[in-house]
Amino acid sequence: MANMRRWVNENNISVHEMAELLGTTYHTMWRKLSGDHVFSTADCLILRAAYGLSADFVMDLVAYDEKYVVVQGEFVQHPVFIDKTSVTD
Repeated sequence: MANMRRWVNENNISVHEMAELLGTTYHTMWRKLSGDHVFSTADCLILRAAYGLSADFVMDLVAYDEKYVVVQGEFVQHPVFIDKTSVTD
């Protein structure tokens, strides 16, 4: 299952809500969540701003369960799993 499809299901977000957020139709959003269409760069920017999701997560470049990644030789928590309430701008 695509990362975004699983994430939307686990967070109880409807396809309609996602479509509205990204300014697209229900049908197109469904196809993106199913992996038939790719998320655009603009989609990734919106999802990052709204939910803190990284582009590599949205585009299935990392496994859903991969909570840690290697950055400059050290294991760090993957950005998609960082609690947004603890991050300051």
